[in-house]
Amino acid sequence: MQLAKASALALISMLIIILTVVIQGFRVPAETRGEFSTPLLTVNNGVVQAIGVISFDHNSLLIYGSLKKPTIDRFSRVTHYSTGISMVACMAMALAGFLTFRDKTKGNVLNNFPTDNVMVNIARL
Repeated sequence: MQLAKASALALISMLIIILTVVIQGFRVPAETRGEFSTPLLTVNNGVVQAIGVISFDHNSLLIYGSLKKPTIDRFSRVTHYSTGISMVACMAMALAGFLTFRDKTKGNVLNNFPTDNVMVNIARL
């Protein structure tokens, strides 16, 4: 039950962060936006770092143990759903950040926003 509460809190937090980047991205002044260039749109030497950023570790034993009736089928379903949701969230965050800040996008997209932006500071929290 504790894992379910922690997961719900993490999901809500993730949605707040993604919505903040999308909503506040439209309000970013033009001078803080970057430019598109061909190297940005191709696979280059930064691909290894990018894969490292999106890599994540599922706590498989905790997930399996938290199921009311743990079976391999249920465990498989839960991990597939959670991986799919994670992929959608990563893609939404990556696209929103990249389309807003282009070549000026930092590793932590929230660091691209000014420090006095209240909504972004809530997302940072």
